Amino acid sequence: MIIFLHIRKTSGSTINQMLRSQNKVFWYKFFKTNTLGRKISIEGEQVKYTDKEIVLPDMISGHFPYGIHKIFNTNKFSYFTFLRDPIERWKSHFYHSIQSKSSNFLNVLYEKKRSNIQKFLEYLIERDATCNVMTKQLSGTEDLSNICMFKGPPESAAGFSYSQVYGWAARYRTYSNDEMDCFLDEAICNLFNNIDFVGFQEHSKVDYKKLCSLYNFKLYTGKRMKVTKRLKTVDWNNRNVQILLKEANKYDIKLYERAHAKFK
Repeated sequence: MIIFLHIRKTSGSTINQMLRSQNKVFWYKFFKTNTLGRKISIEGEQVKYTDKEIVLPDMISGHFPYGIHKIFNTNKFSYFTFLRDPIERWKSHFYHSIQSKSSNFLNVLYEKKRSNIQKFLEYLIERDATCNVMTKQLSGTEDLSNICMFKGPPESAAGFSYSQVYGWAARYRTYSNDEMDCFLDEAICNLFNNIDFVGFQEHSKVDYKKLCSLYNFKLYTGKRMKVTKRLKTVDWNNRNVQILLKEANKYDIKLYERAHAKFK
């Protein structure tokens, strides 16, 4: 089983198009709450198949953490992922989300902060939302019971998807530096030892070809997905905003620097 750990805003949509073009069984955005038409269920952290004729996937892709292979009870798996400069990834995620019709609650939050990016960042950091997403996702060790949503009564991670967990979901409790150091160590260990291919959004054209060569994929010749539009109303050059961006992505910056030094 080939597993694409899709970190948001790292050219993943184009990669998913490439995966769809292969002559293989591909499950997209599979996560623990997905029942795939009730043909599967989750029991004791394992996938149970209620339809004996279901064809198991050759490839899966989604915003899930490292370790997702365990629910398939298989020892034949290969992971790959793509990274991106953490500050640029965060900005792209922000622009994508506030322009998305499905992210109305985010727009409301941003408007409550009078569309002030500094106040918005302070609000997110206080709640550990969107902070160090790459590190948490690649570590595969975060306790999902610590995940909560912004609106309505508190919810556990069982009620929503990994797309939200590693998107805009907040944490009930912010992590200590020691805990984040552990996440970082696990993420680096997985990148260096357990993930078979690490690409970079900044070098995507070259890395797509390397990925195809590794897995013997047909080279994707279709159009790349549209680049997220960037609004001109956000002052990213404000010194306080830059400090907050670095604070929100402190461990992702360390992770990216280590990965870039090793793989590039």
